Amino acid sequence: MREAIIPIFIPHDGCPYRCSFCNQWKLTAQTDRTTPAMVAKTIAEYLASTTRPYRWQVAFYGGSFTALSEERQRALLAPAKYAWEKGDVAALRLSTRPDCISVENTAFLYAHGVRTVELGVQSLDDNVLWQARRGHRSAVVAKAIEILRRGGMQVGIQLLPGLYGETFSTLRKTIRETVALTPDFVRIYPALVLRDTLLERQYRNGDYQPLTLAQAILVGAWWRRYLAKHNIPVIRIGLQATQDLDSHAAYVAGPYHPALGELAIARSYAQELKKGFRQACGAVTITYSTRDASKVRGHKNANVKKYQEKYAGPITWRESVDMPPGAVCFTTPTKTYQKRLESLLYCH
Repeated sequence: MREAIIPIFIPHDGCPYRCSFCNQWKLTAQTDRTTPAMVAKTIAEYLASTTRPYRWQVAFYGGSFTALSEERQRALLAPAKYAWEKGDVAALRLSTRPDCISVENTAFLYAHGVRTVELGVQSLDDNVLWQARRGHRSAVVAKAIEILRRGGMQVGIQLLPGLYGETFSTLRKTIRETVALTPDFVRIYPALVLRDTLLERQYRNGDYQPLTLAQAILVGAWWRRYLAKHNIPVIRIGLQATQDLDSHAAYVAGPYHPALGELAIARSYAQELKKGFRQACGAVTITYSTRDASKVRGHKNANVKKYQEKYAGPITWRESVDMPPGAVCFTTPTKTYQKRLESLLYCH
């Protein structure tokens, strides 16, 4: 059964600090404080919106859930717990800070149906965290993951490459240490300059430059492939598209693209295509899964155009429902061979 999310946004609720990069009010376009009644209404609307069977999960995003008072946590969880106990939703999930995890609270969450906790890690370099005004060091992340795992939770990590003070060395340090932490999954959100943030002031003062879109695609492809080699899935690259992001109302600068994840995957496929073309001679037919068409061909057929110009012989691009996802087959007059990406690159 396909999984689906019922998102509940609690912008900045519970956050003990105002991080340099963060403005959840702009990202969610929500100004009212979330109430239990709003939670119940949202759940009911999602459940009534389709007759297709889904494995629903209620997800609390946008704040530091475990930093809230237990009373408020209990109140917000109550409608979701009720739906969980009825069997209308399969589980609950939430995001929070790694320095706001305890054994007691983990047990409390588990009893209320929470099975997945996503930690806003952002970076595993202490200087980058300090510049971002996170209020904690990277060492707390490993401790938080250990507590959550012992409490029966699936643990995800959210990373923000491109923050103030980021370098190639800090990017490499973060992804290597992420692998060492063995999270169940990772989200990658290249940093944007959101309006009304310290990062915006640093950008306007000329002290900070965000990643370009090309750089964000490279980092996304690099991190995704590196994590895949260690069997850690990346479930998203880039923020979910919204009207305020598409119109620039929410941000000033940075590598926003509504299909950033697709662009990063296409970049990975382009690297495999390059290896394949090195072995080819004469006319070549490239066969790939129908599911992978946009990834193989690239955004706006970028990969197709690139190799039509670079390769000396004629190229035929062919979709096939019989090809396994993630595999690219090269057929020339003299041989047939296959290139394959790591499975986790295309399974999530």
